[in-house]
Amino acid sequence: MNDVTVGGSDTGSAANPEFDDEWYLGKYPQVQDLIIEGKFTTARQHYVVRGQSEGWLPRRPPGDGTKFAPPQREFVRQPSIRHLLRMIAPQSCPVPKVRVGKLSDGGYVINNDFVGISGVVSLGIGDEASFDAEFADAGVPVFQYDLTVDGPPYKHPNCAFHKLGWGARNDDKSRTLDAILDEHQLRDTGDLLLKFDVENAEWEALAGTSSKTLSHFRIIVGEFHRFHRMTEPAVFAAMSRVFSLLSETHAVTHIHGNNHSRIVVVMGVAVPQLMEISFLRRDRSVFTPSNEPIPGPFDYPNSPELPDLVVTPFL
Repeated sequence: MNDVTVGGSDTGSAANPEFDDEWYLGKYPQVQDLIIEGKFTTARQHYVVRGQSEGWLPRRPPGDGTKFAPPQREFVRQPSIRHLLRMIAPQSCPVPKVRVGKLSDGGYVINNDFVGISGVVSLGIGDEASFDAEFADAGVPVFQYDLTVDGPPYKHPNCAFHKLGWGARNDDKSRTLDAILDEHQLRDTGDLLLKFDVENAEWEALAGTSSKTLSHFRIIVGEFHRFHRMTEPAVFAAMSRVFSLLSETHAVTHIHGNNHSRIVVVMGVAVPQLMEISFLRRDRSVFTPSNEPIPGPFDYPNSPELPDLVVTPFL
């Protein structure tokens, strides 16, 4: 890795031919965090540069039978992570932005391209539905899905609630996006809007959705989780698959870091753990790279008592 932020070569075998990297990572798990942050490339390098001078042991001492969980052996490196983040770099377009919903958690910034929107599919309601209410008040039918609550926080004649989750398969607890469109006969009604906050379920559910199905939605906005785990190959692969799929039909027009969680450093790259990302279908405008500040003028902290997350330098 060329972007390691701490000097020193991986010469532990010369300094100590009996170094046990697996035991070292189990004994000193904070070293794995430093590797993920990009400060060291290997456990052996950490020992040579820092651990040895601090009196850390290079291997299991005689008679020590302590067992540790096996360390993570493979990491996605910084160039791949930066490439993934470039996939969600916001684009500018002539369609203006507007905030819909509360001036805190539950509100989202999207493009004001609502004329002709025939329905909203809202996945994940919880105790906050101000986004849904604005469209329902405007006469747009809203189809709400959430397995974790018995109903929306307030009822509206234009909202239809279903106690079901969103998933990659249809069963007694979840529905796919295709099934939702079919059950409500939404494929031929005109353009739709998709909003979701489903606590990590978005990756599997979106990965199982076709670009043809996504093209029914003029606007897509949702909360995306687990950016702090991008170094894990399975998590990285899921993110890459989803963002590649979305980019076929939609452009990212807005991102906002959710300050319910903090900014973390992943392989030397600072990134929010949770991000709200807005998309506009590519046939609706012309898109160019954006230089708008993040947060922007329509953004508000999800937790009002905490400062908003400044994301501009990271993307």
